[in-house]
Amino acid sequence: MNTPDMNKNTQALDEIINHRRSVRHYDPSVPFDSEAVKRSVERAVLAPNSSNMQLWEFHHIQQTEYLKK
Repeated sequence: MNTPDMNKNTQALDEIINHRRSVRHYDPSVPFDSEAVKRSVERAVLAPNSSNMQLWEFHHIQQTEYLKK
C-alpha cells in the first residue's frame, strides 16, 4: 500500500541520504542527542551484509580522558 504519507516519508529519507556529508569537526557547544544515535545504530545493525554475519562493533565514549586519547 502506497499512501501519501509514505511518499512524503520516502522523499524525506531520500533527501537526507542524498545530501548527507561526513563531518569531522564538531562544535562542542552543540548538544549531542545520545538517544537519536542509539536509535540510528539499532536500525543500522538490522541492515543485511555479506553472509548476514553482522560483525558490527560500536563504542560510545563519553569520558573526556578517553576522547583525548
